[in-house]
Amino acid sequence: MYEVFVGLCRSLAGSALLPTIEFDAPLSGGGRLTVMEFLRPAEVAEVEAVLKRWYAGESGDPVSAVRAEAERLDRVWADVIPYWGGVDLNPANVMLDLTGQIKFVDLFASAGHKMFAALVEDPAEFTARVPANRRQFMTEIGYATRVWTPAQITAYRQAASALP
Repeated sequence: MYEVFVGLCRSLAGSALLPTIEFDAPLSGGGRLTVMEFLRPAEVAEVEAVLKRWYAGESGDPVSAVRAEAERLDRVWADVIPYWGGVDLNPANVMLDLTGQIKFVDLFASAGHKMFAALVEDPAEFTARVPANRRQFMTEIGYATRVWTPAQITAYRQAASALP
């Protein structure tokens, strides 16, 4: 999924609202290595202000240009990438560069809860949708550390390792 965000950054290269991608490459097993400019968390008020602009969608606002392209990419990839979760505007995805400029990061999500439920509840459907060469790092995503207990992570890793 991150390749779609990298594509967004490249399609709007030079946008002050997206990070500069210094390097990006897929890794075997479904992982990805992306190196971008240094970013730090934004304050709540900064996040709220830029998200207000996002939802307002005012013509000529650079935020609206990022939104339009993100929504276009969402429509393109929703039926292509298994367990696509759409545009992700969680507050942690609004950051600041060293000058204090707002940057959007990681604007696309997986439907992690659906993906991991299928892994456990319907492994046949899961393996039909997610090829083996894209599963090696599936339990190493940020979603896991935010919502799962160590026991859940272990259970999902065991379920993934039992797949053909």
